[in-house]
Amino acid sequence: MHQKYLPIFPLNIVLFPESRAFLRIFEPRYLRMVGESIKNKTPFVIVKSRKDKNYKEITGTLADIVSWESDQQGGLNILIKGTERVTLGDGYLEDDNLRLSRVRVMSEKEEIKVPERFQCLSKLLEEIYEKIEGDKEYYNFQLDNASWLSYRLGELVNLSIDLKQDILQTDNPIKRLEKIYDGIFQYVEHAEQSHKTLQ
Repeated sequence: MHQKYLPIFPLNIVLFPESRAFLRIFEPRYLRMVGESIKNKTPFVIVKSRKDKNYKEITGTLADIVSWESDQQGGLNILIKGTERVTLGDGYLEDDNLRLSRVRVMSEKEEIKVPERFQCLSKLLEEIYEKIEGDKEYYNFQLDNASWLSYRLGELVNLSIDLKQDILQTDNPIKRLEKIYDGIFQYVEHAEQSHKTLQ
């Protein structure tokens, strides 16, 4: 697929397609990145930060800026939206240490219906959205779409950031749902064991 170089923004988050996030930008290199993104209407890549700073073959997400405003400290508050998953290739640092990497857009599988055994996850997401009613207006609800469901649960369920990254880089949406299901089960199991220990 077509590849090009884009700036990457390592953060301690995992951004999924269609997810939104508020960020405060204050480092000069990222202020420049955001300024150029606004001016040229181009995306940048959000990627989970790594201690070794080696991002080759790592999965990230293209991010578009939805809105922005400056603050009194000279920073920017921006709202971003994830669009497509990408794989990062070779990269380089510019003079201000802004990292650019070659990116390859990852293809998405055709829509796959949520299997019966994971219908409980669709119900879980409905319950979550009942509690955050004001934050879901921008979603086109697709509770029977395994890919969409896996991204929304990856975004909203309290899973470890490493598991969220694993979910993001997994191509098969059914496999993503399996990992989310197992992650929730392990969390509940751990909580129950901790409760018994305290008794």
